[in-house]
Amino acid sequence: IEYSQGGLYTNPSEGNEWVNLNITIENTGSSQQYVTTLGQMFIRDAEGNSYQIAVTDKALENPGFGLDGAVIAKSKRTGWVGFEIKKESKGLQFQYNGSIFGGGSILIDLGR
Repeated sequence: IEYSQGGLYTNPSEGNEWVNLNITIENTGSSQQYVTTLGQMFIRDAEGNSYQIAVTDKALENPGFGLDGAVIAKSKRTGWVGFEIKKESKGLQFQYNGSIFGGGSILIDLGR
């Protein structure tokens, strides 16, 4: 987890900050699966707000290391995913929805 106020060329909106997560997804199945960060990944806070992915400084610095795309059977895919949240947000959790068509969700406490 990296928190950022932006860089030389881009910054989050006033009162916000970026949260950059380096995530590894493993496909333990026997067929190829697809990851779509926009429809499957969110950050939630203690007040019930949900934040979708955003183009952050880390995403711009590492354009080839995104998570979107195919994960072949029995392999892993690692990449950066960024979110823009309110600076004062507490109780942050990363939410991964295993399928955009329904199915299980995973919640991971981000420790803030």
